[in-house]
Amino acid sequence: MLLLRRRLLLSAPLLVLGGCADLARPRAEPSAADTDPARARRWLVRLAWGADADTLAQVRQIGLSAWVSQQLQPSASAPPLPAPLQARLAEQTTARTDLATLVWQMQAQRREAVGQADPDARTRDFKAWQQAMTRLQQEGAHRQLWRAVHSPRPLQSRLGWFWLNHFNVYQGKQDLRAMVADYDEQLQAQALGRFRDLLGVALMHPAMLRYLDNDQNAAGRLNENLGRELLELHTLGVDGGYTQADVLSAARALTGLGLASAPEARGPAVLRRGLMAFNPARHDNEPKTLLGELLPGQGLAQVEALLDRLARHPATARHVTRRLALYLLGRPASDALQQQLARRFLDSDGRIAEVLRTLLAHPEFEASLGQGFKDPVHWVVSALREQRPPDAWLQPEMPLGWLARLGEAPYQRGTPDGYPLERTAWAAPGQLALRFELARSMALRWGAVWGQPADTPLPTEDPAAVASGSSREVLASARRPAERLALWWSSPEFMSH
Repeated sequence: MLLLRRRLLLSAPLLVLGGCADLARPRAEPSAADTDPARARRWLVRLAWGADADTLAQVRQIGLSAWVSQQLQPSASAPPLPAPLQARLAEQTTARTDLATLVWQMQAQRREAVGQADPDARTRDFKAWQQAMTRLQQEGAHRQLWRAVHSPRPLQSRLGWFWLNHFNVYQGKQDLRAMVADYDEQLQAQALGRFRDLLGVALMHPAMLRYLDNDQNAAGRLNENLGRELLELHTLGVDGGYTQADVLSAARALTGLGLASAPEARGPAVLRRGLMAFNPARHDNEPKTLLGELLPGQGLAQVEALLDRLARHPATARHVTRRLALYLLGRPASDALQQQLARRFLDSDGRIAEVLRTLLAHPEFEASLGQGFKDPVHWVVSALREQRPPDAWLQPEMPLGWLARLGEAPYQRGTPDGYPLERTAWAAPGQLALRFELARSMALRWGAVWGQPADTPLPTEDPAAVASGSSREVLASARRPAERLALWWSSPEFMSH
């Protein structure tokens, strides 16, 4: 097996393709290049998590250009998930209960547990609360995985994961486990929209306010955490030209923005949006200067003005498009492409779909296909998406366990910067060795995941058809489908995107 690993690692293909059709303008009749199966596979591995049989068939029918155009502007009438999964989602507690009510219920359950006089009862009830909180977090993780593997809008799912990572929160802090499912869902819904809307969702969501301690941020008791990360990570970037004085101004503008502690604790002047609450009595009303200009407005209007200014700043355009390009190219964009993306961001008022049109139409995108390296989420999801039988629905516990072992489980990055996007973070020998081990486990348990016998033929195309010469030889040595699948998932072709 060690020899097979070495052969597979040394045979990674370098695909450099010339030319690229303008996918922002699909033709009425798709060309041969637009329906070429090999080209479609490369695009789908990059944009759709993986090249599953259903999506490949759709591309063959309408052409790659039309498929990309549909993905950039998905129909609101199209179901986000197959009906059986929609029904399972509707049964989740996080789907049946609004966020504020859910959080208050869990806070009350914890207070009741901690307040038990009997130590055994206190331990029992606190454990029950912990288990209930974990189930709420798992509902969000299950929903995220189902979306990635089964959604007919895979590009939106890919971008939804990017924004969740860009605006990272950690589920282990306080009561965030009750909030992450709603936070994830709201970012997913805005994934292809305006950056300003995404920024508003992220910054004013209770999960972010709790995670970065803005619920403790008040006039006279300043907490800089959210103000600092807003400038450094979410908008301008570490090289965005801001100063410590700007961090303080942003933090002062955000004073009073926090969470409502209970349904009755409103007060006549407190402004509520679900669980988010703005208390004017805690807000710093003194004048504030940000990036050399006075911030207009007072109270919550000033928070909105802060986000408006940051979302439309040239440094934000550079920072956000740089990260988007790194995510979707698998490497940094050239200076020329980077300038085009930042300009399109500013010209379109931060419309992400328009930025993506510019990126996907550029020759640099097609030239990069096959040369990126899948991070753990992409690797696991592409394995499940490409090899799923059409009538099977994913049991998510096992794949989420794989992601935890690989170091990229949902909502478990403890620092605000999110999981790394760079290839070097995931291509280390230890990570590869673990992937080889998990590939065997995944293939052997393929029947358990999908309810299929171990000798069931693979539901998608033969992996050898898209493998390089040396990998094809290795795949040919497999005696059973599960063994062949493990070797394919371990191959450099499959680990590339």
